[in-house]
Amino acid sequence: MVEYRTIAGTRFYDRKQEVELVRERCIRGSTYTILFGPWNTGKSEILRYIAWILSREDYLVVYIDTRRYLGEKTVSIYPWNTSTKKIVEAIRELIGLPEGIYRLFMESYRFIRNRLGKGVVWIIDEPYYLSHPRAFLEALAKDTIYTHYEKPVSTVIAVSEGSFIKSRDLWSLVSYGCEPVLVEGLDYSSFKMFIEELLSIRNQALDIGIRELYEKYTNGVPGAAISLLEDGLKKWVNRHKTILFHVLDTIEYKYGVSREAVLEFIASLPRHKPVENIPHSVIEALIDYNIVYYNPLMEKPLIKPQIPVYKTIALELLGRRDSI
Repeated sequence: MVEYRTIAGTRFYDRKQEVELVRERCIRGSTYTILFGPWNTGKSEILRYIAWILSREDYLVVYIDTRRYLGEKTVSIYPWNTSTKKIVEAIRELIGLPEGIYRLFMESYRFIRNRLGKGVVWIIDEPYYLSHPRAFLEALAKDTIYTHYEKPVSTVIAVSEGSFIKSRDLWSLVSYGCEPVLVEGLDYSSFKMFIEELLSIRNQALDIGIRELYEKYTNGVPGAAISLLEDGLKKWVNRHKTILFHVLDTIEYKYGVSREAVLEFIASLPRHKPVENIPHSVIEALIDYNIVYYNPLMEKPLIKPQIPVYKTIALELLGRRDSI
């Protein structure tokens, strides 16, 4: 049996609960699932893995990464063969345009309806790169959930866009019956195996303990760990320090809140709302700049660092040695 490999070259770790939930919903049909969470936690890899699994179970999967889709004019269809290639050719002149995506969905459904196959799954990675994303996503939700299809048709989207998570867009889609699924960092056991395999593949050594790497810097965020290994710890931390300084300067200029106040807030994370000692506009700015992350699904919504390196830097800048 061919084993799935991630873009990093490793096996697929953890995420069993998320993968099985999305897979079952896609098989059931007339479902719309939103994977959301911080950047670099592996949402795209989950989507690719699900596409791989379902295509092997005789589902047609149309996978659109809007970042590549709008830039390179490409789209992935699982399985890729002469027949499915015709779907893309039928709308080649529209590839790269929002209406092209919708035409692609319609061509895909006609394909699965007229040929063998269990159903169709539409996957969109980061739809907020499209123009008028909310209108597009709501139209897609209605079409997926409320239209009767002869075979199962489901939609899965992934979003890390801070403005989407903090706005009413998420709840607007939930009101249509879309199910949100939070994706965070890997658990420590899976993260450890991931790092060890990645180091083995790259023939690379790590100058820091994996436990410290997990707790102090990445919290199991795979994308953060990969870029840290590529840059080296010192360069990676300095890059995030530069990012943090830029955000602090911007916030002080726009909102009149001092560096120290923002650093104190970051150093106090994670914490539940309400936050009294820092304006909500500043928290929104930190979300927009990917310094902190907001989880609205909790009974008491939680704010925490996007990755722990920001809290680590904040504590060091404040001259504190609090435990992380």
